[in-house]
Amino acid sequence: MASKKKLNEYCQAYGLKVSYEVVSEEGPPHDPKFTVKAVIGKKEYPPAEGRAKKKAEDAAAKAALESIEKEGKPESASNVQPSLSLLPPAPLADVIEKKPSPSRVDYISLLSQYQQKNHCMVTYSEELQSGLPHLPEFTCSCKINGKIYGKGTGNSKQEAKYAAAKEAYHRLMDSENSRTEDQPSIASSTADEFSDTSESVSNFAYSLNSVDTGKTNDSSSSCQAISRNAVVKPKRGGVTLAPKFSHPETKKNKYTMNERFLKDFEGIEFIGSGGFANVFKAKHKYDEKTYAIKQVELDDKVKREVEALSNLSHENIIRYYTCWSGDDFIFDENNSSQRNCQSYSCLFIQMEFCEKGTLTNWIDKQRGKQHNQGVSLNIFKQIVKGVEYIHSEGLVHRDLKPQNIFISREDKIKIGDFGLVTSVKDEPRTKNKGTKSYMSPEQDGDTYEQEVDIYALGLIFFEILWIFPSAHEKNKLWPEIRKGTFPGAFITQFNAEKYIIDQLLSADPKKRPAASKILDLLKITSKNSVTASHTH
Repeated sequence: MASKKKLNEYCQAYGLKVSYEVVSEEGPPHDPKFTVKAVIGKKEYPPAEGRAKKKAEDAAAKAALESIEKEGKPESASNVQPSLSLLPPAPLADVIEKKPSPSRVDYISLLSQYQQKNHCMVTYSEELQSGLPHLPEFTCSCKINGKIYGKGTGNSKQEAKYAAAKEAYHRLMDSENSRTEDQPSIASSTADEFSDTSESVSNFAYSLNSVDTGKTNDSSSSCQAISRNAVVKPKRGGVTLAPKFSHPETKKNKYTMNERFLKDFEGIEFIGSGGFANVFKAKHKYDEKTYAIKQVELDDKVKREVEALSNLSHENIIRYYTCWSGDDFIFDENNSSQRNCQSYSCLFIQMEFCEKGTLTNWIDKQRGKQHNQGVSLNIFKQIVKGVEYIHSEGLVHRDLKPQNIFISREDKIKIGDFGLVTSVKDEPRTKNKGTKSYMSPEQDGDTYEQEVDIYALGLIFFEILWIFPSAHEKNKLWPEIRKGTFPGAFITQFNAEKYIIDQLLSADPKKRPAASKILDLLKITSKNSVTASHTH
């Protein structure tokens, strides 16, 4: 996994966030093939393949590194939030291979290590303060557990962040070394926020002193570097001068450090991830009900999702309860042994938890079994009812697929994941939004309406009627299914259903029936198919 490690080090050096998005998953369970792409900031890099998800991610990281090398400069913060640095960035090889110069201490990494060791929250808030269009000046604040410890300015956001981290670091050092009443410590002035200093803080301060004398670690070292370096503990008197960040519950959970999440919920379990979101199963401490908690980095897209969910109320839509924002790290299931030192502003969405999983799980369980056609029709009818309601609210889901359709304990179908939802009034549309294998042809462009959801319904209807014996078989035939070319046995056995699916998959979006019309067609089909069963 050398390439992934190098890319992580590169992004850490420039204060960027890298994530990996699964483009497709093909092949049978015993021999899968993953296609993954790396995303840095808002830029997507070329996809790569691998027989395991981790190998595909490493291949994607390698592809991203090669692209960055060709460009001759890093995809720095200027790509995500435009800025102009006075100096050109260091070459990628220097970032990855060379240790930081002793003349420039990496304060950002040191504070990240401090955060990891002491289970506190170090965050940065950045904004454009002033300056000319070609030479902006940014300001940044460094907060530790919500309290400002440092402020800085610079001609790029990264420089401002560095200056803020430097001031915060020195303030921590001053508080550790201060002894006199005319130089009150941070701890003494904020007794309501912090308790007495701990052994770990003293060790950390000693480690930072060693860095200032040139004994700095590589900026790419792990979050445990401070712990390893703090071999000798300086002796202290009885007066406490440095803050201790006490979050006892945080130590008990590897998935989150968010205060509200830990305070209100217990039994937190990671159950999945997708795009830039993690989903957890957790039991509320007070009502003792189990919920799905979606954690996603806060941006306009997730705000749109919450707004849509909060306004929807239907038996076939995942129920929204509440949400809250707060800082947290992003758990990586592929590197669960070590926390991500970087903290982000996140939104937590509390939703209904469906015990029986996704429609994908249901399909997998039906493979090779005798299957009741009436059950499939009932499932599809509920999905269509949910889509009819979504469309009646003036929305387009844009990402309907079995993975985003859930089944409750009572076998009630629930449509979820509104991360790509958009209003029919929004213009222009975003190109290539959705999952490729279920996207309508027109989604390659920027002009499409609610009919994109109808196309996806056609594919889902076929998939739950004609359950493939394996994922490999599905992947082999799927391109033809998308074109409306079906196996001969399917046409013979499901002639009435084929008539409906042909309309749903029409190349002309305007010829696809509305959801309400589909329900009318299903009423006729259901009368003739309730007791039929098949296997193939």
